[in-house]
Amino acid sequence: MQSLVRREIQPLRKLAIALVSLGCLVISGCYHVRVIAPHPDPATEYKQKTTNTLAWGLIKEDVAANDCSPSNAVDEVRVSSNFGNNLLTVFTLGFWSRTTVQWRCSKPHEHTDTISSIEGNGQSKGGTLQ
Repeated sequence: MQSLVRREIQPLRKLAIALVSLGCLVISGCYHVRVIAPHPDPATEYKQKTTNTLAWGLIKEDVAANDCSPSNAVDEVRVSSNFGNNLLTVFTLGFWSRTTVQWRCSKPHEHTDTISSIEGNGQSKGGTLQ
């Protein structure tokens, strides 16, 4: 009787382990990193570019946010990768890596903040941006 119950439980146990392992693999297949300004004030929607890095970083594509006029400032940057991109990186042993970069531009702001410049003696001297 006990051996019959064990025979029925073994396939279910193997199936459960396989499903949990597959779920962990799929869930852990992506990542997202954000860099955001201390006081976000976006002026645009997200723009995005998928970049390719080859030969373990020797050949890479840089992303330029050239469309952030008139402020010429970036409000937020998001870098992400998905399961397919990570699988590609693993199968090529890191030779080819794909990453998605997204950014939003900031609204133009009046510069009335006070800045400090360090003098030779280590004392700070206040100044105003013009």
